[in-house]
Amino acid sequence: MNAKYLETPLELDVQVKSHLREHLSLKTAITKNNGNFFVGNLIPASNGSSNVYKITPDGQINIFARGFSAILGVAFDTQNRLYVLENVEGGPGAGDIIRITPPNKKEVIASGLSAPTAMTFGPDGKLYVSNVGFGAGKGEGQVVQITVPN
Repeated sequence: MNAKYLETPLELDVQVKSHLREHLSLKTAITKNNGNFFVGNLIPASNGSSNVYKITPDGQINIFARGFSAILGVAFDTQNRLYVLENVEGGPGAGDIIRITPPNKKEVIASGLSAPTAMTFGPDGKLYVSNVGFGAGKGEGQVVQITVPN
């Protein structure tokens, strides 16, 4: 599929959106790195069935990393390594952050997260993750700071 896209994730043109709709049932995470967009999908949420897709400036869409469960966040560090926030089946404490380094080596950076909903890198180089982001009572949510190992 060839399609152009604009510079912000929210302005993907109709052709790219249509292609994504065909291949990703529910897009939950998007980031941009080195001119490419990276999109994760939540559904299907069974273990190992979610992927991260790379969308190039000329509209090519390919699987960049595969074998995740319910992707809730994607982010790149300053060394261009991809981090994936996933929530595996199993209830509370089943959320993980996985670092992907070429060629598709997976390393668990954090585990035991409960109902995480998003993550981002701060200017200090640390990951910040919303934990207990749904299903909890008022005021029970958390923002967890994670120091990323080299």
